[in-house]
Amino acid sequence: MKYFTFLLLFVAPIFAIAQNTEDCSTSDKLIRTFYSCLDVPKGKHIDSARFVNLFWPGAQLEGVVPSKRDTAKFTNFGITPQEYLRSMKGFTATHGFKEWETGRQTISFGHMMTVYSGYELVDLSPKGDTIHLRGVNVLQLFYDQERWWITYCTYEAESARFAIPLELATPPKRD
Repeated sequence: MKYFTFLLLFVAPIFAIAQNTEDCSTSDKLIRTFYSCLDVPKGKHIDSARFVNLFWPGAQLEGVVPSKRDTAKFTNFGITPQEYLRSMKGFTATHGFKEWETGRQTISFGHMMTVYSGYELVDLSPKGDTIHLRGVNVLQLFYDQERWWITYCTYEAESARFAIPLELATPPKRD
């Protein structure tokens, strides 16, 4: 019985995830799919299956944000893709948002790639206000000979102290 439970909880999800490889056949497609998942009209939800499919099991999303106690200091928090989706359900019921890539730099070696991806985000609040943000996502990618995976993603929003580098504000070349 323990073996059967192990298969259901740990092995079966990996096979289910591995089925959809088209969105992840190139690093460029993976990143485009990542951003397309973050284009959510008010009252709709992020496509959970498509979003989770981008991430290697155990991957983390981390945010670098000002500390609540001292806004001159920063802190880092991490969540799983599934926790991110749960946290966004209530938000997307009342907000629409769209995030897109503005520029990219990559460093590759073997089966791994680090991607610095500039982004812009528009958040439409329930009152009709528009919040416009920019920042940088840093994605760690892994290629397993069949597809690309996100193993880690961290982000930081632009601030008066830290402006987006010019090279991350230039649209990327597409494959």
